[in-house]
Amino acid sequence: MDLQAGGYIDQTYIVEDTISYFKLLKPLAVLGFRPVAVFGFQEGYENFFERGPGTLPPEMIGIVVRGNQDSVKLRLRKMGIHNLEVEPHAYNTNGRAAASGLVSIACWSTR
Repeated sequence: MDLQAGGYIDQTYIVEDTISYFKLLKPLAVLGFRPVAVFGFQEGYENFFERGPGTLPPEMIGIVVRGNQDSVKLRLRKMGIHNLEVEPHAYNTNGRAAASGLVSIACWSTR
């Protein structure tokens, strides 16, 4: 919500399994990456995170970066970070399927 208040994000470009994805409108640096989007979900914030069908995901936060899965994992390992989920991102920031060259990096609650 701070990113929205600061003008970094506006509306979601896709909501998948109740995870809301927001295209970045201003540059942002996270762990040395320059993300093109951010995403997340937190229960209790229905006005911010759109609810989709299915089981609720764990509470999470993440970024979408340019690159490929292997190079992003290697870069994180070189920083000593081994506990984040790194997966190809299936959409471009216009919400169209089959994007290539985008990778999501996520951290979520384990409760």
